[in-house]
Amino acid sequence: MPDDTLFLLLNAFFIIGLGLIVSSIISFFNTWRFLRRSVITSGTVITMVKSNKGMLAPKVKFTTAEGETITFTHLVSSRPAAYQTGQAVSVLYQSSRPHAARLNTFVGVWLTSLVLLFMGLVFTLAAMSVLGLLNGT
Repeated sequence: MPDDTLFLLLNAFFIIGLGLIVSSIISFFNTWRFLRRSVITSGTVITMVKSNKGMLAPKVKFTTAEGETITFTHLVSSRPAAYQTGQAVSVLYQSSRPHAARLNTFVGVWLTSLVLLFMGLVFTLAAMSVLGLLNGT
């Protein structure tokens, strides 16, 4: 019975891993589509927002081509702070959804896709390795 439980658990890890990989592919496609439709502008860090774990994320203000002032908080936080109040930053936004803006950095654009891909590969490869060892291959 323990072998059946282990086999089911490893299969679950494999399926979860595949699901994460598929999610990363969807995220990559959505990011690519976002980049294709985005406008690049400059913004300014107006303050640093502290999370409940003491991490700091920049709150950025920019003006769209239509003259609308938008404020957003970057999804990625760090400690020490990666940005300073008053710092100029590059911003990506879609004219149809300016409140969904992102900082124009590698991490700001691709982090979600890469984390999903990494986690998916870890789950999938770990399950395949253990299954291979159990099957003697």
